[in-house]
Formats: sequence, structure tokens, C-alpha cells
Amino acid sequence: MNAKLPPVVPRPFADEALGSWIGRVAGRYRVAVAELDQYFDLGLQLGQPLGWLTPTVSPQAFDRLAQFARLAPLELRRLEPER
Repeated sequence: MNAKLPPVVPRPFADEALGSWIGRVAGRYRVAVAELDQYFDLGLQLGQPLGWLTPTVSPQAFDRLAQFARLAPLELRRLEPER
């Protein structure tokens, strides 16, 4: 697992979509979502038509995102859109 963690990550809103939260985190550091993904090795699959708004996230990537956000993986999964 990647040891790099940002010093501050905004908490997701109660009804926020995963892509929205990821965008806010990137905005906090004034970088593109793709840069955030690459730098922190988040494992997002951004090649979809809507890119970061509806990312495909593997179970391993959810674990990395949860560590990144300092949340339990199940807490973060509630942000995932239903497919």
C-alpha cells in the first residue's frame, strides 16, 4: 500500500457521490483528478465517458482511498453510485 498521504482530506458529505468527493479532494490541492490518482496511486479507472465523475473503483482501490481519506472502507463505499 502506498505510504503517501495528504495532510488534509475533506470529509465526504452525507449524500455525496464518490466522484464529487474525489473532485473536491483534487480541488483542495489544486490538481487534476488524474494527477491526484497518479501521485497517490489510488487506482482509479478514469477512462470512462464521464471520467472522474463516475470512476470504476476496484476493491483494492477502495482500500487505498479509505486509507487516503482516513475512513473505514465501508464508510467510503456508501459514496459509490449504484450500477
